[in-house]
Amino acid sequence: MQDRQTRHGTCRCRWRLTKAGWLSRWVSVHPEEGPRWGLICPYDIALNELQLGWGRSDLALSNRQAEQERQRFCSVSHAMRDLGLIRYTRDAAVAPAGYLYADQDVWTCCEWIRESTLTAVLEMAVAWEIELTFDALTTWLDDIDRGVDPLERDDSKSCVRLCETDDGLSLIRWTRAEGSASQTTPF
Repeated sequence: MQDRQTRHGTCRCRWRLTKAGWLSRWVSVHPEEGPRWGLICPYDIALNELQLGWGRSDLALSNRQAEQERQRFCSVSHAMRDLGLIRYTRDAAVAPAGYLYADQDVWTCCEWIRESTLTAVLEMAVAWEIELTFDALTTWLDDIDRGVDPLERDDSKSCVRLCETDDGLSLIRWTRAEGSASQTTPF
């Protein structure tokens, strides 16, 4: 996403998100009042979504959610290693059955195997997912700038799917455009 200051400058949004406990809602504000404490600008929401999905999730997640994600990664790392996607580093503490011990920094215990064909497929899928998400967030922000209610968000029309075929794997990207479009990359 463009630098927030370049695209957004001083916040003059007509909508802000307010959170109270488990509840959140969008409130209409006067743009000339500028930022107010406790009200979140849509641009900050968009940046947080990008951080959470493809950036520094440790900055976007709560401590509880970050721990859940660490535990999830710890549980799938064995399968990822068996598939040839990652290898454990020399310093990694590994159980005899091949699982990482959870009492360590599991993120630094693994490294991607760049030569893997699956790595190329996953990198393409991630690039497409980021592009689709970026386009959806940009459209949403542009709509908000034009005065559209932020709840009128519609970014579910595009998707990326990995499918097994008789010849191997095929990565498919459906996009929402002037009609329907798809792009297929066989692997």
